[in-house]
Amino acid sequence: MNQQSLISIIIATYNSEKYIERAIRSVLKQNYKNIEIIVADGGSTDNTREVIRTYLKDQRINYIYKKDRSPAEGRNNAIE
Repeated sequence: MNQQSLISIIIATYNSEKYIERAIRSVLKQNYKNIEIIVADGGSTDNTREVIRTYLKDQRINYIYKKDRSPAEGRNNAIE
């Protein structure tokens, strides 16, 4: 049995409602399926949260919202 390792993909975002869906779909279309997507939102004030919510039914997707975080802080938080 060839078990694939779990790969974590971190998407740091802030006010990315125009682009976040495309980013998530791109990851989900990859051939490698043993993945988790961690979306680290630095406190978006647009509709980014609403766009991401539509994908949270997929258990491979995790959403972390921290207000007033820089992209670097968001990525570091997601890594933890």
